[in-house]
Amino acid sequence: MARGLTFLIQGMSYSAAPEKIDRKKLYGRQETQAVAGDGSVCSLVSMDEISGLILSKGGIGMGNLSSAGEWAERSTLKTVALDGSELGLHKSSYDGSITIEQTVTPEAFLNHTIKAIYKLPVPPECIAAVGKSIYTFPYNYRDSYEQETAFLLVSNNTLFMLTGYEASFAMLTLEQNAALVDMETEDIDEESDSEIDFSFR
Repeated sequence: MARGLTFLIQGMSYSAAPEKIDRKKLYGRQETQAVAGDGSVCSLVSMDEISGLILSKGGIGMGNLSSAGEWAERSTLKTVALDGSELGLHKSSYDGSITIEQTVTPEAFLNHTIKAIYKLPVPPECIAAVGKSIYTFPYNYRDSYEQETAFLLVSNNTLFMLTGYEASFAMLTLEQNAALVDMETEDIDEESDSEIDFSFR
């Protein structure tokens, strides 16, 4: 059974199990397959750089090593911030109620990169409570040290939840203003330079 979210909007509680909208089902998908000379499908393998051994799919795993090069179990690791302080674990959004009260402007919403879209089957009262506003709240599917940003909005009488993160834009500026060129004078100078007499005398 799908996990459900509980929203508190304007003093009322609404529950819904998010239905993820799969882009592959909407737009389809394509993949490239490598085949051998006899038409059989090839499988992807890896080669060890030192021994030259061929490793089939699933033969490579990831591990954690300490600064001394010793194996470290995941349970002994701690997640810390850039300043070295230990980060707290955020509970899953499915483990409690979510108070919906903060709204954002369309411009702020468009400044986010959306990773997933969910349809929320809720009663008409919940859709009316959201209205034309765009609500936002922190979201995480499971207990995690990081949280995504979620948005609630209504489209065609259907409530949607969109999750993602704020996009960072690198703005480029000139150190000084560019000098304005008199285009009319420049055109006259170019015409004077191009007026070369090739006639024989």
